[in-house]
Amino acid sequence: MEQAGIGIRESGLLPCAWHLEKTEGMRNIPAFEAGLFTVQDIGSMLAVEAAGIGPDAFVIDVCAAPGGKTMFAAQKAYRGQVLARDSSERRLALLEETRSRLGAENVMLEQWDGTVFDETKRGWADVVLVDAPCSGLG
Repeated sequence: MEQAGIGIRESGLLPCAWHLEKTEGMRNIPAFEAGLFTVQDIGSMLAVEAAGIGPDAFVIDVCAAPGGKTMFAAQKAYRGQVLARDSSERRLALLEETRSRLGAENVMLEQWDGTVFDETKRGWADVVLVDAPCSGLG
């Protein structure tokens, strides 16, 4: 990243979080394209961290797109599964792009209106993420 002119320093909040500066052109960095990292707001990461997701957890992310919290949840539930839902087909396409790039095989995508209770999932989830409005948007 330093070769690309991007400033990087530890966040001090999570060991896997780094603060980046001058991130124009981030998508052109080979490590980003290869899915070795993703970019998201530390607030999104802290929301997932606070949920206490374990390695075998089944997580439902109710308002999942663009996918930052979903991908961090998938990393934490590496033997489990994350059901990422969003009402917008366009936003789910963005999430699919991120899921594919990162190789998050334990993430399922589903178009679903988060304001509608899904009786078929009652009692399934170990953790339900609902970050609306998104913490990363301020």
